[in-house]
Amino acid sequence: YRLHLEILASARARLGGLMCHGWLRAWQELEITEEGFLNDVLAAMEYGKNAGPEWLGQVIRGALCFSSVRSRGSTFDPDLLAIAILTGSLNQHAGLFLIRNHDDTYGRVKALLALANGLDNLERSNLLYEALHATRRIENSWQHVEALCLVADQLPAIETREVLAEALVAARKIDMNYWQRAHGLCTVAERMPPDLARDLIAEALAPVHRITYEMDRAIALYAVVRHLRFGLTQE
Repeated sequence: YRLHLEILASARARLGGLMCHGWLRAWQELEITEEGFLNDVLAAMEYGKNAGPEWLGQVIRGALCFSSVRSRGSTFDPDLLAIAILTGSLNQHAGLFLIRNHDDTYGRVKALLALANGLDNLERSNLLYEALHATRRIENSWQHVEALCLVADQLPAIETREVLAEALVAARKIDMNYWQRAHGLCTVAERMPPDLARDLIAEALAPVHRITYEMDRAIALYAVVRHLRFGLTQE
């Protein structure tokens, strides 16, 4: 119906009428998810941006629709959603919609990786690269590094090296937060050959003495020692 309205220039103004509870319920009955409804809302907002100031209220209404639907999905833990999909307790299409619209980007990456491990090869490949793309939106520095490493663990060897190199660059960019930098460097070190791992652990340890807050210094030292033990067992 939305496509019909978009084709007919005289009917496009009726797109705003699709942003209602009844239309949302219709999409939920048809597809279980709100994805189709949000596509229609987006079309109405795109029309509204070019239709003049009288459509400002409709654009705001559309933004509220997006916020409302996505906030409901964010009440569920992404890992729990992945488990529900893999066990057949939740429709895959509906579950993926909730995961993809979750506010927790780090959690979204982990959920996509969990699904990639449990689905067939074609879907696995698509989900892995979707997870990789999502890692680049993570604002928390050490979570960004850790997410890249988790994705690298599941990629082919050539791509693994590329993603680990990206993770190492990201870890070294962590400047003033030394414990996060130490954690990031050591997380990358776990996935490196022993000689490179030793160098990275030494690099992680070097700035730890600059940490003035005792708890942060203890966390940083623990991260280095834990990974140092890992490096020794590798040898």
